[in-house]
Amino acid sequence: MAKKKTFQEYTQEALLEIEKTEASLKQAKLEKEQAEHRIQRSLNYLDTQKKKKRKARTHLLIQKGAAIEAICKDTKYLTEAEFYQLMDELLHDPACKFCDVVHEMVRGRAETVEAKERELEEEEAILKAMQRGELPQGDE
Repeated sequence: MAKKKTFQEYTQEALLEIEKTEASLKQAKLEKEQAEHRIQRSLNYLDTQKKKKRKARTHLLIQKGAAIEAICKDTKYLTEAEFYQLMDELLHDPACKFCDVVHEMVRGRAETVEAKERELEEEEAILKAMQRGELPQGDE
């Protein structure tokens, strides 16, 4: 016949069980915080990449404008509307074929850039869904 446990033994077992549960809870909270931190770091990284991309685009636009101004000095005196009108007339002149030449030079680049942008947008959407708790947080 099995020996009956005393009140003290039951209490001791219950305390051990409580300690194990508290340790598990503490570990789960730590893992949750770490996962949230990883998600936030990833979102921050994506945000930084977007800012770098915008900055690079702004720099490129300034360079292109400066190149036009360096070639034709008087363009700096044109208003924005006059400049757009001039560019439209020049670049869409059938004899010029500027747009056709540019299109041929950059063939395939737009698709590559768009695919990369879609990829980044999807990654950001997944991270935000994970942050809101809509998706399970697996180890990355």
